[in-house]
Amino acid sequence: MFLRLLGKEMQFIQKLISFPLEGMRTLMQILHTELDKLQVVAASIKQQDFEMTKFAHQLLQMDQHKLELMRKIETLERLVAMERRRGTSRR
Repeated sequence: MFLRLLGKEMQFIQKLISFPLEGMRTLMQILHTELDKLQVVAASIKQQDFEMTKFAHQLLQMDQHKLELMRKIETLERLVAMERRRGTSRR
């Protein structure tokens, strides 16, 4: 009789021990899944950051080109104005 009670108590203790272990396993699986999702998001952010950096570089190049063209336009406008003044002073 004592051994039977001892056996039942041992089974009960094993069940009590196994509940937290199952809970920990479930928690670890959830954490693993969430970490996988986080890694996917982080990789996506890195890719988008790279693309934004590339786009920003292209914008800077285009802005430099625009400034260069604006300087050339100003130079041409000054030359045209000088030629007009020369043309009116010759007449």
